Amino acid sequence: MMLSSVLQVKRLQPELITPAKPTPQETKFLSDIDDQESLRFQVPVIMCYKANPSLNKNRNPVKAIREALSRALVYYYPLAGRLREGPNRKLVVDCNGEGILFVEASADRDQNPKSLKYVPVIMCYKANPSLNKNRNPVKAIREALSRALVYYYPLAGRLREGPNRKLVVDCNGEGILFVEASANVTLEQLGDKILPPCPLLEEFLFNFPGSDGIIGCPLLLVQVTCLTCGGFILALRLNHTMCDASGLLLFLTAIAEMARGAHAPSILPVWERELLFARDPPRITCAHHEYEDVIGHSDGSYASSNQSNMVTCLTCGGFILALRLNHTMCDASGLLLFLTAIAEMARGAHAPSILPVWERELLFARDPPRITCAHHEYEDVIGHSDGSYASSNQSNMVQRSFYFGAKEMRVLRKQIPPHLISTCSTFDLITACLWKCRTLALKINPKEVVRVSCIVNARGKHNNLRLPLGYYGNAFAYPAAVSKAEPLCKKPLGYALELVKKAKSTMNEEYLRSVADLMVLRGRPQYSSTGSYLIVSDNTRAGFGDVNFGWGQPVFAGPAKALDLISFYVQHKKNTSEDGILVPMCLPSSAMERFQQELERITQEPKEDICNNLRSTRIMSMM
Repeated sequence: MMLSSVLQVKRLQPELITPAKPTPQETKFLSDIDDQESLRFQVPVIMCYKANPSLNKNRNPVKAIREALSRALVYYYPLAGRLREGPNRKLVVDCNGEGILFVEASADRDQNPKSLKYVPVIMCYKANPSLNKNRNPVKAIREALSRALVYYYPLAGRLREGPNRKLVVDCNGEGILFVEASANVTLEQLGDKILPPCPLLEEFLFNFPGSDGIIGCPLLLVQVTCLTCGGFILALRLNHTMCDASGLLLFLTAIAEMARGAHAPSILPVWERELLFARDPPRITCAHHEYEDVIGHSDGSYASSNQSNMVTCLTCGGFILALRLNHTMCDASGLLLFLTAIAEMARGAHAPSILPVWERELLFARDPPRITCAHHEYEDVIGHSDGSYASSNQSNMVQRSFYFGAKEMRVLRKQIPPHLISTCSTFDLITACLWKCRTLALKINPKEVVRVSCIVNARGKHNNLRLPLGYYGNAFAYPAAVSKAEPLCKKPLGYALELVKKAKSTMNEEYLRSVADLMVLRGRPQYSSTGSYLIVSDNTRAGFGDVNFGWGQPVFAGPAKALDLISFYVQHKKNTSEDGILVPMCLPSSAMERFQQELERITQEPKEDICNNLRSTRIMSMM
């Protein structure tokens, strides 16, 4: 019997975790790197921990994490607030202390959540035999989270949108969401199912309806699931506008330190998002291929909310009224009723002469629905199944993970010219390989431009930024390598590799400043979202595997799945011996099969090498 069919996760009702102490009630602005359309999504994280036999058996991880969460929110109080949207869809954080959602829930496998639109992260921990058996990880993490929010109090707030679509954090202390759960399995039974793409993600990170929005919603969702072996899994989802992987690690480290008894984080958080504000005046000084398809986009997809109605005064005294209305709300006749009402009231009427009627149920489908006429107008799209990214049917998308070990890297390195061997990283080589194989698998038009973006952290080596140690905002960019599909597919792997290296090399302080200015000048565009675009992020050294809540290091910690266009590289030890990199990939089902074939072909050892290495194995996908 499949594990997924017998697994039962019981959840209690969700609760809001607020900072353990009063925090500033204020509004916080986000940086212009934080506040871009591409980051307006939630980031799920999952962390799996084994039971710790050295702990008191009565120690409850749910209680521990709940209390730690509340304490952490005193410091990270904006996370307990809510995002608000002001003029021009500018987001701000309302630090109102409303809290984060914490669920200690009771539920069976009767949920059918929609596919997540954010990056899930899980952390899995074994039981720790050296801990008191009564020590509860839920209690420890909850309390530590609350204490950490005293320092990270913006995380307990809510996002709002201000002028020019600028996000601000309302530090209102409303809190973050916390879920306590238990599962009838051991960590050993879960096995590889905790690895990306985690098929049990919805059990370990329950998506409560209405909790995954950007504006006015909790900025952080945490679920702690206790396992029968004494281990536990911590899964979380974070609003990406608040921080990147490095910032999240700072927050998690603060929670872990407090769960182990610290009175304050060893590294105090630093907000100072003004360090990455756009310049005055803003100026775009670099090429930003990652935004090209959407800059100047004229379909209104990313237009700011105050541009839906625009009045232009003319020198002759006349004016032009331009408006844009969501067509799902009304047709031309309905729009005419609305405009007539506006005109009547502009002339002094107290109410429209014709009162509006909603009653959309008049045109609901029949019960049961039945098609009784020919509808040729829909024939070309009904049952459309070519696997194209243009299709809105997400059911055609599948996820698989691919492992790159010593053998795969050895074969790839043999395919690149000597002058690149000493200068390319493992990340560069895997990225070039994925880009080439993915383009081949999608059968993209040879003349079409394809892109791959590498997420590059601005911390550390880009010292001119002078970001404080405790800065937990977004501080990265994703410069894009660009090529026509034909040369990428036909030329040797070294061609793609050189393009990847060149794109990464453009990342410096000027590039990041240019991105911030682009956001202001071009209406905060989202990155290109066509199927010919791939974004990769290296999480192998992010540090999530070092987060210790008192149960030791996690068995696995990192992103739980890929997004449509985004893949994450995570460390993985295959067969408990070989260190390698696991890469989850999301593709249409037909393209996924071709992708695996291309990947096997490009990583297959020559016959003479196989004879010398009888233990060689072909690359395998991990479902």
